[in-house]
Amino acid sequence: MVNVIDNEARNRSNMMPIGIKIIDDKGDVAHTSKTDLDTNYISLESKWFGSSSNNTGGGTTGGNSDTTPAGTDTSGGVNIVPGSLDDGSITSRRLEWSGTTSTTEATNITFMNDVGLNLNQIGDGLQFWGHMQRIKVTDGVKADADTIPLNFDSKNNKMDGYYTTTSPIPFSIDKNQLPVGRKVTITINGVGEGLDDIVDHVSPTISFTFNQDKTLTVLPTEGHDLDSGTKDDTGTVKTNGAFYTFVLDYINNYSIQDPIAQLPPSVNLFSGSASGEIALSGANEFFDNVMDGLEITFDPLLHTNIVDKDRKEVSYKLADIGVPTSIKVPKAKLIENFEFNGFDKLTPTVLAVKNPIYQTPGYLQFLGYSANTIKILKNAITVNIAVKTSQSSFNSLNDSSYAKVNYTILVTKITPYKN
Repeated sequence: MVNVIDNEARNRSNMMPIGIKIIDDKGDVAHTSKTDLDTNYISLESKWFGSSSNNTGGGTTGGNSDTTPAGTDTSGGVNIVPGSLDDGSITSRRLEWSGTTSTTEATNITFMNDVGLNLNQIGDGLQFWGHMQRIKVTDGVKADADTIPLNFDSKNNKMDGYYTTTSPIPFSIDKNQLPVGRKVTITINGVGEGLDDIVDHVSPTISFTFNQDKTLTVLPTEGHDLDSGTKDDTGTVKTNGAFYTFVLDYINNYSIQDPIAQLPPSVNLFSGSASGEIALSGANEFFDNVMDGLEITFDPLLHTNIVDKDRKEVSYKLADIGVPTSIKVPKAKLIENFEFNGFDKLTPTVLAVKNPIYQTPGYLQFLGYSANTIKILKNAITVNIAVKTSQSSFNSLNDSSYAKVNYTILVTKITPYKN
């Protein structure tokens, strides 16, 4: 029995051609396909949906049109999205260089490890992390340079306090795209700070060249966002806006793997009381399985060598001296051999205390951090944070009998965290 609807559809198809129009993102007709009346099929070219031969898919090699951020080149291997830190598909990250590149000339970088004559010892590629140097311009006068962090947004929406780009951060380059002598340039496109009334926009760029001696040459070019300016009495045009130059902070290698299961925040990777190198139980070698990163929880008390009249230890709350009781280390920083500051600057604080032995007024002054570093290792993390103090049993803070003492802040727990 023939379905009545099928008959009706066939009758209508004989009266009027049926087909499909594909509209591009500008609203223009990019492709049309009509029905083959002999077969009732509509043929669509594979390029509209991807095929087994030219579509990279949604996995670790960059994603398809639904998952790949705008501005990403997934086919050429330059500034690709190789995978996701969130699901652990980027692994084996090891620090290859850290420092500060020049904003005015080429910087020649020597890697920390032997990368091989053709980068055959780095895994699948290199990732480049950095920030923007900014020089503001007001009425044609340049201010001193400052820094502004980068924000990746495929939709190119500005974010206050950031330089927004559609170029994926970090810049990731497949090792096969860096043969000896080839200059690879990445243009940092995007709305930037989204300054008002900009009529003159030039995107900054950064280029990388791998050399025969296993070094890497990094060369930035300055970009800018400027308005049309105003003329002064002499006819000189004075513009407003800013100049921007990319500054490289560190490089790591990476490899690609299938996504892996992530540990929940309820899992204790460490529990106890320690400082220095701390082994973590449950985290894998390159911290691919710790959700969004590591949360380090500290003992809320700073323990001292001072004792009270009963010979009991005198301790101080971290909160009272302006020290946080925990810190989150994002997964982006969990790179083997990467070392960085744990806390921001500690504001010096003076706390008046009684001398516990003589029961006369004394003072304990917190001067700042004598140590403030975190270093990432394999299956372990080194936490070395200590507070520098001056203490006296006399009434005057300027008394020469001050003793300089460093007190270590102890780690009590380390867990994964989820934003």
